[in-house]
Amino acid sequence: MMEREDRYVRFQDWRSEQSVNSENTVSPRRHSVFRSLKERTGGLFAFLGNLFHFKTLKRSMLEDWKSTQNVFHPQGPFLQRWNKIFVLSCIFAVSVDPLFLYIPVISDKNPCWYLDRKMKIIASVLRSFTDIFYVLHIIFQFRTGFITSSSTNFGRGVLVEDRYAIAKRYLSTYFLIDVCAVLPLPQVLCYLLG
Repeated sequence: MMEREDRYVRFQDWRSEQSVNSENTVSPRRHSVFRSLKERTGGLFAFLGNLFHFKTLKRSMLEDWKSTQNVFHPQGPFLQRWNKIFVLSCIFAVSVDPLFLYIPVISDKNPCWYLDRKMKIIASVLRSFTDIFYVLHIIFQFRTGFITSSSTNFGRGVLVEDRYAIAKRYLSTYFLIDVCAVLPLPQVLCYLLG
């Protein structure tokens, strides 16, 4: 224990003597100034080099952008927010659909039934509003990449961003269900009967 303290004292003395006494060596303060100046000039030269090679960088960036243009990551922040909005619009749509049951009205004066005009307009407008969200959801599904498992990557999937593969997968899975859900059958039925 005593030897460690003795070495530490000798090291401090040697450093203080060297920085004060030697004229040819650089002090730690000067060394940090030179290092930061060297980093700044290196960054400046790298920036200037990138300016001269801007055309090649621009082409490669443009090709990358075109290949993944309008393809969303399935776990990206935009789709996470959109899914929350879409779930709320679906809940709203489910609460709007029973309004169509209140459109037919039976009158005490006449033995026939008729359709309530105000309720028909309100229910149709609200249902059409929720259908807009569903159509947007279908459009986003055609532009959302998917993660597939690969035998080469253990435990990790591969993100597929090919628009043809995305469309093929969506058309073969949930597209028909989504189209049936967005069909305006209640609105058409109301206007055919009214």
